[in-house]
Amino acid sequence: MEDWERTYNLKTSILRRISQYTGFNFKEILELPYSYFLLLNKESWIASYQSGEEGLKILKDLWRLQQTESDDKAIKDFSKKAGT
Repeated sequence: MEDWERTYNLKTSILRRISQYTGFNFKEILELPYSYFLLLNKESWIASYQSGEEGLKILKDLWRLQQTESDDKAIKDFSKKAGT
């Protein structure tokens, strides 16, 4: 993060996003149980990315990077193309 970005870094952006997602005001959000706050933070973050094509691509990439099982079909298709 550059110096100018630190100067103009928003301190309430998470609260604003949750507020837009839920309709709660900041005071209501700050009074939520912490586990519910974390859930709404995650849900509002995902919802903000689902509104556009670029965001959906990012979510798909994040999902793909979390996968631990091999994609056997993709490996087989690649092997066929490579001639092995």
